[in-house]
Amino acid sequence: MSDQDPPTPKILSRKSWTLLALIIMACIGLVILLQFREITDLDVWLFSEVREQYETGLKAFFRVFTDIGSPVVWFLVVPILWAAKRKQAAAALFIALFSVILIAASMKYAIDRPRPFEIIQAVNPIYRPSDASFPSEHAMTIFAAAVTLGKKWRKALLPLLVLAAAVGYSRVYIGVHFPYDVAAGALIGILVGLFADSLDLTRLIRWTEREILCRRDCDP
Repeated sequence: MSDQDPPTPKILSRKSWTLLALIIMACIGLVILLQFREITDLDVWLFSEVREQYETGLKAFFRVFTDIGSPVVWFLVVPILWAAKRKQAAAALFIALFSVILIAASMKYAIDRPRPFEIIQAVNPIYRPSDASFPSEHAMTIFAAAVTLGKKWRKALLPLLVLAAAVGYSRVYIGVHFPYDVAAGALIGILVGLFADSLDLTRLIRWTEREILCRRDCDP
């Protein structure tokens, strides 16, 4: 690196490292709890209680509603925020979503918990996801997005968390997740959102913009 090159920003604060450690501990702890028979038995009972309220006439509504928790939906929000000059929020949301995908994919692959409809024959969900049940990526996504954006706009935090809770409930209601899958996804999502919010994104954005300008204007 030459003397003219801008220094690489340190985006991780002490708080960020603490939250990162908490995320790792939460992932490990939630996996350990899943090994207890009492937890899984309670999980199946709670699932059955929610499914007793299932009404087939609401299929279309819940299919649209539950998809609000899809990572694709929230990735579409990132360029909108960036174009609206909300670069910190856009960058934080992108980091949160990318983290969610990595964590969810890793845990699903490692644990490979069957979906409710694969265990309980009477369950006929709206659609049948092919990946593992634990944890709920939709719940993790919507809670991470809610906390990330809610920390930027405090008045939006409560409505976003209510929306996140409703989406999480819908994942159990339509029969694609057990309650524990959703609870685990929600907890990890909240921690991921706090982690994304703790990053020094102002410095990162400025450094990135300087790098882009330098590469565009400097001779090759």
